[in-house]
Amino acid sequence: MITQTLTALVQKYCEAEVLSVTEVKGGYRNRIYQANTNLGDIILKKHSPVRGTDDFKNEVMAYKTLSRCGCRIPALLFADTTERVLGIQQLEGRTLEERQSLDYYIKTIRLLVDTYQKTGHLKDDGTLSFRRLPKEIFEGMKLLKSSGEFNPSPSFGNYAKRCYELLAKTSPQLIIGSFIPANVIRLNQDYHIDLELVSYGRPSDDLAYFSLFSGVNMFDVLAASDTNLNISEDLYLASMMHLSVLSSGVYFADAQEELAEEQRKMIEQRITNFSSILFKLQRPEFEELAEVLERKKW
Repeated sequence: MITQTLTALVQKYCEAEVLSVTEVKGGYRNRIYQANTNLGDIILKKHSPVRGTDDFKNEVMAYKTLSRCGCRIPALLFADTTERVLGIQQLEGRTLEERQSLDYYIKTIRLLVDTYQKTGHLKDDGTLSFRRLPKEIFEGMKLLKSSGEFNPSPSFGNYAKRCYELLAKTSPQLIIGSFIPANVIRLNQDYHIDLELVSYGRPSDDLAYFSLFSGVNMFDVLAASDTNLNISEDLYLASMMHLSVLSSGVYFADAQEELAEEQRKMIEQRITNFSSILFKLQRPEFEELAEVLERKKW
């Protein structure tokens, strides 16, 4: 049983007495558990088998890299390669909520600024294997066409091409990749959790990804925060186009498969947030995509 395996790992690496192991809500592809021990609670993340890039290895390297830079993340207690399990310090705060006021997310913008200030000197040395490339905007369009019955207009295709060109010529730097409300813990400050998609990309991707999953325009939050990430509105919108098309396409493709009820509900909620923020951008290309998402063709 998985609980026995996880108990043995905690005993091996942490030399702790395990009182209980329970599965907790969270994780789309991976499973999250909590081990209650005599030394305190530990989060256990059980990675799924490799699908393309090995997110387990990428996350281990991400923890090491961000920890060396002093970023706000929990401590990685152990990483078991055989079972593909991470043991992670449990932070005592709460994950962020979706669809809140601009003021609610100002601390989150400051977390992003703090992370970039501490990692801005890093260069891509190949240790992080995950990549989210601008050309995936076209792969997302193909997935939406095959799984979501999306036939983009010529103006949509032209705008997508311009977005790709802008992103492709933007210099990459280290970004969080899976920067969404469910992956930020709020204590006195905000902290990152879930680092499996840390990579070298465009900071506008982090801002756009959070916008999609929260249903809140984080470019407006950035303006209200009185901080500067050197992200133009055009670049932010390019990342919004890239990630809304790609993420929607992946979710529509996943929905064709046999999913657990929890996964299906998660997809539906995320697609709802996507369409909500895309309509708010008040641009015809984003409204065209939002209308497709609203139909929720599974």
